[in-house]
Amino acid sequence: MSSESYPGAGDDVFVDTSVLIDYTKETLNPSEKLRRREAAAEVLVSCLPQLTLSVSQKVAGEYTGVAERRQSGVKDATAHASTNPLSTFDFRTCEELNDRDADVLNSFLDELLDQYSDEEALRRLNKRQRAFRRAERKLFKEPSPRVSVHTDSYTLRVFTDLAVHMYNDHDRKILAHAVDWFADGFGNCFITSDEEDFKFDDSEDRIYTFEERVNKIAQAHCDCNGSLYIRNTENFISEYIRQIQLVETES
Repeated sequence: MSSESYPGAGDDVFVDTSVLIDYTKETLNPSEKLRRREAAAEVLVSCLPQLTLSVSQKVAGEYTGVAERRQSGVKDATAHASTNPLSTFDFRTCEELNDRDADVLNSFLDELLDQYSDEEALRRLNKRQRAFRRAERKLFKEPSPRVSVHTDSYTLRVFTDLAVHMYNDHDRKILAHAVDWFADGFGNCFITSDEEDFKFDDSEDRIYTFEERVNKIAQAHCDCNGSLYIRNTENFISEYIRQIQLVETES
C-alpha cells in the first residue's frame, strides 16, 4: 500500500476551525447532524493520539479568539446575574463579542432558560465557559498540546485561482494554507465540518469534483507529491480507521 493511498497516511492532518469548535461542543441540544459532527471531532482529538492535528496560525488565532471572547461574555453574564435576573441579560451588550459570538451565546442562554431555573442556567453557562477553557488548554497549551501550529504561508496563485470555486476569502485562505502544508510534505488530508463553504455537494453536472479542482490548482503552482484529500470529519474517521485496520490485518 502506497504511503499516499488513503486520507491521513503519514498520520498528520490539517484541520479547519470548524472541527475544533465541534470538539468544544457549542450547543445544549444539538441536531442529529451536529451531534454526529461533535462525536467525530471528539474521536479525532481524543481517541487517535497517533494523528498530528495541524493548523495554520490563522486557524489557531481564530479558535483561541472565539474561546477567549466567549469566556469573557460568560463572565459578563455572571456579573449581571449577581444583581439582576439572568433572563434580562443580552450578550449583544458585551463589548468583547462580535455578532456571531453574541448570537451563539444568546441562543445557548435561551435554551438553558427554557429548561432550567436562573440559578441552574447560570451554573450550566459557567460549565460552558469551563469547557472552552479546558478545550483551549488541551488543544494548544498543555506541555504536549494536541494541535501543531504552522506558520501562515500560501502560494498567491493558489489563493487567487481558488476564487473561481470559493467566494469566502477567509475559508479560501485556510484552504490555501492547507495546500501549502500539503506541498511541504507534512500530510495529505484537509478536514472540515464546514461542508457548505468548502462545497462538498457542488459536483453535480461538473466534470471535476471540488477536491479534483483544488488538486489541479495545487499541482499547477506547487511541487506536490500525490493528492490532497478533502474530507468532512465523519468520513475521514471512517476511512482512516478502516485503512488502519486493513494495514494491521495485512501485517
